[in-house]
Amino acid sequence: MAKTISCGIIPYTVKNGTAYFFVGHPGGNKKDYWSMLKGQLEDGEVYHDVALREFKEESGIDLSRYKNNMVLLGQVNQSKYKDVIAYALYVHDMNMINPSMCKSNLADNCPWPEIDKYDWKTYDEIVSKTHETHKCFYDKIMKFINY
Repeated sequence: MAKTISCGIIPYTVKNGTAYFFVGHPGGNKKDYWSMLKGQLEDGEVYHDVALREFKEESGIDLSRYKNNMVLLGQVNQSKYKDVIAYALYVHDMNMINPSMCKSNLADNCPWPEIDKYDWKTYDEIVSKTHETHKCFYDKIMKFINY
């Protein structure tokens, strides 16, 4: 089986001296697990365009006008079948991405949405509830903002 590549965006902001990250809860997942919105690279696509497409599909929010503000965080090996590429995107105001206004597409061949809940999480909240290999992305963002 060929390895897939998923690309995603981690919007972040700082409010009252605390860093927040916008994440989603995968639909159908019973655990308190949260992740950046991301999805699979399709033939002919470039990584940042995949990240933007997936964010829109999984939240209903088009961030394409901020494409030039996205910062590549790198690539990790999530499993023997998948690599993940992440981008950071600073947003000035948390209300720009309102969790209560987000709506996801349905997961392939499933009755539930790909993302069923959204939230702004602090660093401590997200690193204990996301994929182990993704923690380095949040660490890099914290370094950007001098935390």
